[in-house]
Amino acid sequence: NMRSQGQLAAVCAVALAVRVLFVAYGAWQDSAAQLQFTDIDYLVLTDGARFVLSPVAANATASGAWAGVLGAGPYARATYRYTPLLAWLMLPNVVLHAACGKLLFCVLDVAAGAGIAAAVGGGTTGVAAACVWLLNPVAAVVSARGNAEAIVCGLVVACLVALRRRAVWAAAVCYGLAVHLKVYPILYAFPILFHLGERPRRLADLLRPWRWLNAAQWTFGLVSFTVFALLTVLFYVLYGWTFLYETYLYHITRADHRHNFSPYFYHIYLSTVGASSGAGIVAALFGFVPQVAALAAVGYRFHAQHLHFCLFLMTFLFVCFNKVCTVQYYLWYLSLLPLVLQAFARRWGVRRVAAHGVALAAVWLVPQVLWLHAAYRLEFGGDITYVWLWLASLLLVTVNAGIAIYLIRYYLAAVDTEKKKLK
Repeated sequence: NMRSQGQLAAVCAVALAVRVLFVAYGAWQDSAAQLQFTDIDYLVLTDGARFVLSPVAANATASGAWAGVLGAGPYARATYRYTPLLAWLMLPNVVLHAACGKLLFCVLDVAAGAGIAAAVGGGTTGVAAACVWLLNPVAAVVSARGNAEAIVCGLVVACLVALRRRAVWAAAVCYGLAVHLKVYPILYAFPILFHLGERPRRLADLLRPWRWLNAAQWTFGLVSFTVFALLTVLFYVLYGWTFLYETYLYHITRADHRHNFSPYFYHIYLSTVGASSGAGIVAALFGFVPQVAALAAVGYRFHAQHLHFCLFLMTFLFVCFNKVCTVQYYLWYLSLLPLVLQAFARRWGVRRVAAHGVALAAVWLVPQVLWLHAAYRLEFGGDITYVWLWLASLLLVTVNAGIAIYLIRYYLAAVDTEKKKLK
């Protein structure tokens, strides 16, 4: 155990050093190259923090009972569509140094890796699982560019660690914070509740929770909801309706066609219907249909067998079929991937799983490279490559669906092997 802890500490140190080097390199690239390293979202978050400290302009209109008391507020920055909590966390960017937020994300990114090791039980298995995340170049670069997804991923992993240790209160607090920062973890509500105890035998029993919820389920539900509700009320009092719309409601009808891996981007680009119109809202909501269908099927099939695999597969399919998909969304499921690999490793061994993983990653990268090539020609070369982007997006969805089918098939085989061993 001491040896594995030392190995984990060494891997975390190396991973953090690599991320810090990426941050330093990014500062050079931003000053020397046309293609910027820093994520545009990081600049938006920093501007939001700057507006938190800035006085309200004389001709500005702000909402909320305390509007202007704590500065103009982050929503004075156009396209700031996050919780104000992130702007508050970015205040050191304004007061101390512009790279403070990046370093914070890198530290939390590495902390998530340590949490992954704990979530699978520690030991050499935990170190191997942590390496899948900590040595992942996608995770390292996304955090070093200044994307805040590491916070949410870390909170989700911390929730799973607490659940493993039966610390329901701690799990509920982490979960409530995660849902406040990003809405997508709400997908995990029912699988986690069912993991903690009984599940309803009939669909009608969902409307009568007092018949099947136990003390742990009530605790998790009430505490996580209280954390989310308190933060929501606090920021509504401070920033009014603007907070609710920009943080949550905007994303329901969000229609971004730039930097979007989803095939929906082409429809959004070609659409002449405004996103705020009735027809535009209906079209935006229709995009959730494939997601809801896939998530309902996966959640119902796997929640009772393996919580980690259920959450990973739900997240993977949610991102796959989402109408807006960017690179940082990949971290949502990549942070859960190490938690499910142990089931495959027990069945086929580490070497075979590693070989299959490399092959799947290579297949997955093909549409990514094709998309990025077309996007670069469009963005910097001025070529009209929308059709090629759309075809690459369709290929990416097809590859993702194939990977999901592959993982389900081999996971069921692994579970069947475990059952036979127990017998």
